[in-house]
Amino acid sequence: MRRLDALNQAFTPEQMLVPGFDYHPLRGKLQRYSVHINGPWCLTFGWLDKNAVDVNLEN
Repeated sequence: MRRLDALNQAFTPEQMLVPGFDYHPLRGKLQRYSVHINGPWCLTFGWLDKNAVDVNLEN
């Protein structure tokens, strides 16, 4: 929930650069980003204007 709350309050993807979140941009044609959750789990998301879009929980 902490990461989702932070994502909801962020105005830029770089605001997810919080210690322990392991924020990083992903490679690929479409620009997406990732933050670590726990074990093999992470949140991935895209960005449009000032909002996170296409938020997914991935293994």
